[in-house]
Amino acid sequence: MKSARLVWRLGVLGVVWLLLGWPLGTVAAEQGAVADLNAFFDGLHSLSADFRQVVLDADGKMIEQSAGTMVLARPGQFRWVYERPYAQTLVGNSRRVWVYDPDLEQVTVRPFRTAFGDTPAAALTSDRPLKEDFNLRDMGEHDGLSWVELTPHKSSTSFAHIRIGLDKHELAAMELVDNLQQITRLKFFNVKRNPAIARDAFDFEPPPGVDVIGDEEDSGEPIKPAGGKAPGTAQ
Repeated sequence: MKSARLVWRLGVLGVVWLLLGWPLGTVAAEQGAVADLNAFFDGLHSLSADFRQVVLDADGKMIEQSAGTMVLARPGQFRWVYERPYAQTLVGNSRRVWVYDPDLEQVTVRPFRTAFGDTPAAALTSDRPLKEDFNLRDMGEHDGLSWVELTPHKSSTSFAHIRIGLDKHELAAMELVDNLQQITRLKFFNVKRNPAIARDAFDFEPPPGVDVIGDEEDSGEPIKPAGGKAPGTAQ
């Protein structure tokens, strides 16, 4: 399967957790880019943007390029839609995370609390300040943006570090480097802070006829595609 169609895009999920997990009401006691980052997250409840994403291998060779749209609401809700070169939709609503690949006619679903596994980004769902889990370093300005680097305290994590680029206190770019030195770079456009979001934006109903792969919900209710059968049930 081509990398652009992999079900779990760890870089994107790390971005989602970062944007959803930063504590509200952070006091901007630091200076420079770190203070700008705190100011961006302070009072952030929802966010929408268009994005372009590039994935590079350890030698700097591009292995994936994609684009789409995203909407986030805190806490714990997101819709991340890839529009090209392959369609794919990731949706989370604090209970489940769905990944829908229309070309494969497949939906993968997991409980929200386990969808991200043991990634360092999972720590960002806590109410603790990021500096308790990450070293924050002001990287100064380059490419017209102010940058902050976040390095996890624990070495046994999936990411080596995350970098965030701000343009006049607004989110403009992110870069995630994993332990194999693969780099995921995202640039954001048409960013809207605290937009009104439809009530059902973070619900997902699998289309008729698609394969649904995943666990049952905590309540024991089977995951049912529209017009189809729940996984593990008789026809």
